[in-house]
Amino acid sequence: MLDKLIEYSKLIVNYGVNLQKGQTLVLRCPADSAAFGRLIAEAAYEAGAREVVVFWSDDQLERLRFLRADNAVFDEIPKWVKTLCCEYAGKKAALVVVSASDPEYLKGVDSDRLRRFAITKGRELKEYQQC
Repeated sequence: MLDKLIEYSKLIVNYGVNLQKGQTLVLRCPADSAAFGRLIAEAAYEAGAREVVVFWSDDQLERLRFLRADNAVFDEIPKWVKTLCCEYAGKKAALVVVSASDPEYLKGVDSDRLRRFAITKGRELKEYQQC
């Protein structure tokens, strides 16, 4: 199984995003998939990545946020998030997002919060999406 994951990591880096020598790789990965994230990072460095920047995600923490955070949180995106996204996009960093979420993790969450956050994210990160 490990051999297959190593092979898949190399395919993602070398063909999926076609990482170039000296290019930065931004990796978003669930904390539950950390071992796979490390394999992707290793493959990126082997391919000549300048650096690998990792952002860990966690379904349980995201669920808690949607259930308990202040209502206003879903109507704003912090400036540092926009700046960070645009800066890496401006540097032509490659992006890999590992999606391994439990499809039921947001079950029972107020759909209005999910909707508002999706609208806010789309609006506030529009500049990043155009980079």
